[in-house]
Amino acid sequence: MVLIRNLNKTFKLNKLKYGCLTSRNISFTCNLNNAEPDLMKSLTNKKTSHASTISNFHLVNHTLRDLIDINAEQAPNELLFAFPHQRLNLKFGELKQRVDAFVSNLTDLGLKKGDRVAFALPNCHELAVAYLAAANLGLISVLLNPAYQITEFEYMLKKTGCKALFIYDTFKHLNHLELVRKLCPEIDSSKPGELNSKVLPDLRHVVVLNSPLVPEKKTYKGTYDFNKFIQPKSQSSNIELPYLDIDDPNLILFTSGTTGKPKGALMTNSSLLNSGYLTTKVGGRPENLTMVCSPIPFFHIYGFVSGLLIPILNQSASVFPFYFPETGTSMKAIQDFKCITLRGTPTQFFDLLHHPDRKKFDLSSLRNVIFGGSTAPPELLQQMNQNFTLENIIIGYGMTETSMCHSITNEYDQKRSFKKAFESIGRGLPFTQTKIVDVKTRQIVPLQTDGELLVKGPHIFKGYWDEKEKTDETFENGWLKTGDICSMDEDGYIYFKSRDKEVIIRGGANLYPAEIETFLRTNPQILDAQVFGVPDERMGEEICTWIKLKPESKLTAEELKSFCKSKISQFKIPKYIKFVDKFPINANNKILKLSMKEQTISELNLKK
Repeated sequence: MVLIRNLNKTFKLNKLKYGCLTSRNISFTCNLNNAEPDLMKSLTNKKTSHASTISNFHLVNHTLRDLIDINAEQAPNELLFAFPHQRLNLKFGELKQRVDAFVSNLTDLGLKKGDRVAFALPNCHELAVAYLAAANLGLISVLLNPAYQITEFEYMLKKTGCKALFIYDTFKHLNHLELVRKLCPEIDSSKPGELNSKVLPDLRHVVVLNSPLVPEKKTYKGTYDFNKFIQPKSQSSNIELPYLDIDDPNLILFTSGTTGKPKGALMTNSSLLNSGYLTTKVGGRPENLTMVCSPIPFFHIYGFVSGLLIPILNQSASVFPFYFPETGTSMKAIQDFKCITLRGTPTQFFDLLHHPDRKKFDLSSLRNVIFGGSTAPPELLQQMNQNFTLENIIIGYGMTETSMCHSITNEYDQKRSFKKAFESIGRGLPFTQTKIVDVKTRQIVPLQTDGELLVKGPHIFKGYWDEKEKTDETFENGWLKTGDICSMDEDGYIYFKSRDKEVIIRGGANLYPAEIETFLRTNPQILDAQVFGVPDERMGEEICTWIKLKPESKLTAEELKSFCKSKISQFKIPKYIKFVDKFPINANNKILKLSMKEQTISELNLKK
């Protein structure tokens, strides 16, 4: 028996209706139904590109710990998460039991509120439970893409000072245990919890899950078996949970900009929960969330908030078809669970439309699709509408720094105009402000005029971990600078034009040229490298690099790709490689990537 004392204020449990919570005497009401009008309005002065969004919704004033307790009390037998690839369904009551057991064992590691814990895991129930247990203790979770290689692991773990790391021993072609051994050879002579690494001095605990793809189960020197944490303690214990505030930090996801080094974006309980809560209230009806297929990775902000947090906020269900995105398992999940809504990136919807076995599955339950992760071409939206009997096509816009979403379309937009519904990225969430400024003068531009998008609201991240200067550079008088070029109409709808930061969005994943360039220059034969994105029908964009070699050096494209393998992630390896003697420059000796991109598109005959 484990008794867990919550040192936060007690809260009153009230019945949940339409996925809206009442806790701590604060009412969260949502009344979307078939008969009611759009409850959101963006206010502009009809002259300049500055909008404030209002509604009758309220902000979330509770933590994840509160939500887990409330849901277990109100809906213990309702489905929350389904992991068909693991043959496991979790109900709200079962989730609380597993989280409480994990918390009781996690406290044995001596971790304290504010400590960082890293997870390099794909979509699995172990990650969901472990993250929520960490949140209960006030730990800051660092979610790492399992496909990261040794250089990325070392930098990110060291940067955040992680004290614990959760990994699979192996998974398909990935061998995380071997990666940890290379970084921390001391682990083989250490006791579990007593790692003393020269490379990663803060790391003490390595927790290993056995690969689900290998029948043989093993334990390893210097590590904990993950199963230790999921078993309820046999002896009675009294655990005091730390006080948690809604503004406490909760999550770090790594993103990057023009510096070439990834930055750890720090998000709070408040920013994450309000982004998720307001997105669902604006984007559609609660009944559309009762069964959602979510094939997006947890380590992506879109997959994390929409798949993991929104069901907890709304007492709804998420189905995670497989460890990683895979079209076949997604279709089977929709068929088996009668999913009403499918979330995904444009690349995932492209693959769904063109999958040779699509018509073999019964996808008739699907009524809503939600696009996120990158911009969706209008042609793709039309194809989805033509091939499925859909009631709603929703488009969301956001970034890691907005804790997933800043603007979104909704069902009412389709009744207004095609342009607003399918060419815009919607309006800002309630309680947010949006403005478009001239890139040079920084003054607000007139309506229908291109400029940089700046945003403000409760969903904005706290800052970059241990990067005060870069955090300051990202804000302008309290506004987050997105680096995206957009325009705004008189009703506050935003229209995305381009990315000013040169970020490559490949299959919904943000890839950063400066980071890849920095790595390519480590090749002893390369003098310089320039990386940029070029159009791709399936992935949205692919990576292209122009390479300048050192004198008398010889290097082929295949040799360069071989050099990249095992050193950087597979999805960061350029698809197109061109060797040049010089880069195009302007009168100020600034390299013209746009000229390089246009030339590559022409030479390869790529569609824009």
